[in-house]
Amino acid sequence: MLTMVVAAVEPQQRTQSRRAAPRAPQRPRINYTEFSHSTHVTKQKLACNACHKFPTANWKEVRKGDAAFEDVAEFPQHAACLDCHRQQFFARERPAPAICSNCHVAVTPRNTVRFLFPSLGDVTDPSRPRRDSVSEFAVHFPHETHLEVVSRNTESSKPRFVTVSWTGQQQKAPPANCGVCHQTYQPQGQSSEEYVTKAPKDLGDGFWLKKGTFKTIPNSHTGCFTCHNAESGITPVSSDCQTCHKLPSSPVQVKNDFD
Repeated sequence: MLTMVVAAVEPQQRTQSRRAAPRAPQRPRINYTEFSHSTHVTKQKLACNACHKFPTANWKEVRKGDAAFEDVAEFPQHAACLDCHRQQFFARERPAPAICSNCHVAVTPRNTVRFLFPSLGDVTDPSRPRRDSVSEFAVHFPHETHLEVVSRNTESSKPRFVTVSWTGQQQKAPPANCGVCHQTYQPQGQSSEEYVTKAPKDLGDGFWLKKGTFKTIPNSHTGCFTCHNAESGITPVSSDCQTCHKLPSSPVQVKNDFD
């Protein structure tokens, strides 16, 4: 009788010890709808040309005629992704695998339209909307070098702007042509409206953006590749992506603009 009691107690003790065992921490689930260059470049040590081909086959299509130039104008093809992401591409997700939404607009088997590639800031195509995202890269652009070169090539030797020191004396700056890359943001011209957007009635002394106040920031390779291309030989050439596009050491902070 004693033997039967002991035999009945032992399985219960083993069950309790199994329940008390700590669970292994679960790995965070990867969101494959948000592509990360940091993962591929920093961790996987992939070069730019491992995925991006220069130029892409559609460079004559996105810009027509004389406006066309060799550029990376499309997302990488599926072959660049399948070696590592075959499981995600063939995942049983409906209406399509989540990873497809990084490039494709509708994410359906019948609709193969892709978003406009981020480098096509000067291209407008209603059939291909632009994906709302923030670039992971910081652009390295030496203004001092370009100001010197552009100034040397300007027709006029007169200074384009002056700086004022704290002593009140004007100091002539070297001639420069900022307008080569930066255009006036929404100039007023002959318009009677001086603000970019309609100002509130109770604006008072508050700030509201006026037309022509700022210059634009280049949003494509159009101005850059005018000089930096294989024919001119001016380095970095247009295929050297990593020279200008660099991943910052800390994540890019999204800042709200006042406009």
